[in-house]
Amino acid sequence: MYKTAHIRVSAIFVFLLLLFACDKTKNNTDSTRKEAIAIDKMEAQLLVDVTQKNLNTIAFCAVVDTITKEPILQQTLDTVKLDQKEIFDQLQNVAQDNLISIASRPTRYIQGTTSEEINTDDSFTLLNLLIAQLKQQHTVLKKLKEKTDNQSIRAIATITNKKLKENIQLSLQTLERLE
Repeated sequence: MYKTAHIRVSAIFVFLLLLFACDKTKNNTDSTRKEAIAIDKMEAQLLVDVTQKNLNTIAFCAVVDTITKEPILQQTLDTVKLDQKEIFDQLQNVAQDNLISIASRPTRYIQGTTSEEINTDDSFTLLNLLIAQLKQQHTVLKKLKEKTDNQSIRAIATITNKKLKENIQLSLQTLERLE
């Protein structure tokens, strides 16, 4: 009799333990899922931000190219614009692979609005504006690289940051040559 009662109590105890463990696992899964969704949302927002800054830099280069008559500056702008277009293509590919909708057109420096947004033809000022934009883009990409655990996004961020550093360096060298 004692043995039967002991088996029943043990069975009930094991059943309650399993029930508690399943509930705990379910709660952990829900919180893990919520964390994953929050990380994905943050990655998507940072990717949107960096592509928007990228497109604005491309538009800035195009507008400034029509304003400036300085050949060294035009050459730098052409290089940066080409690199920025390559960066956009890479960002677009990784966004599509991860089902993220990104910016598709610039919000600043649109053709026809040059007098409102860029009120100088001074090469130093224009180069400093370009450098500031490249640094902003670099900062967002650095943050994206730090926050993501998605390997494809991390790889693109690394490649893109290297190219941005090269563009910043080129712009600084152009600035020195103009002095």
